[in-house]
Amino acid sequence: MNRSAAYRLITAELATHQHLGYDQLASLIGKQLKQTVMGSDGVCYAIETSVNWRTGADGDVKVCVTVTPADWGAPHDCLEETINISC
Repeated sequence: MNRSAAYRLITAELATHQHLGYDQLASLIGKQLKQTVMGSDGVCYAIETSVNWRTGADGDVKVCVTVTPADWGAPHDCLEETINISC
């Protein structure tokens, strides 16, 4: 896995969620969002995004993004980043 390409995908996905309104984020709580995208290195990556409460219902939100190569996806070959978004 090209770590630079994977981190670019993580950064883009987190930025998308940072720009959502609180109500939009709250509507994603508990959902597992999955997509496959082509990285800048020409490799397909699986992106999984989860959104959960950080501090309890109606509080801060935690967004976690995990990227793995789509054709292999071994658990030890993944990158993950989490951000907290305050209400």
